Amino acid sequence: MAAFRATALSAPQASNLGITGDWLHQYASAISEDGAPNQQALFEETFSDPGTMEQLLPSLFTFWRSDDYPCMRVTVAFANGQRWVAASDSYYPFMLPWTVDLNRQKQTKTYNADISRAIAALMPAGSLNRDRLNDVELKKELADAVMSDVKDQWDFLGVENRAPDSFAILRHNFEVKHARIDPYRSVDHGDIGND
Repeated sequence: MAAFRATALSAPQASNLGITGDWLHQYASAISEDGAPNQQALFEETFSDPGTMEQLLPSLFTFWRSDDYPCMRVTVAFANGQRWVAASDSYYPFMLPWTVDLNRQKQTKTYNADISRAIAALMPAGSLNRDRLNDVELKKELADAVMSDVKDQWDFLGVENRAPDSFAILRHNFEVKHARIDPYRSVDHGDIGND
């Protein structure tokens, strides 16, 4: 009930989502991507950086997804006849934003994750959409955003790990902007198109 009544948040806030320095350090190594030790270190260092997270956070609430239509509506009915309703059909972490209506007075849109956590706490383990309401999905989405952010550096490290001498010669003689070892396609034999 306190979460329903709280001041509306007009945008996601790291502190309200539970993203603190300690939280980032706690989960950085737990969800680290597969790769060589230096690649994992890059991922963990980036995931642990609060400044990077502040930059990446908005993208978790602006992407478009198809074939994913969650919906939740929670109604609190009081003995005096009042009804408080929180509803969401969002596929973003914590199912944010919520539309809150306190006794049909005014619908308010809010990015308050406290509503999500309160609802998740009432649901039995394994309930449909429960992981959307706690930080399980947030961790996955942040990990994906970090991986996209460090992809070029990750690929550079992969090439340096597998062909250090050859890559050093290339870097000495050329400015290398992108490097990747890929068995499927590469610059020297082109993309495989649909033609």
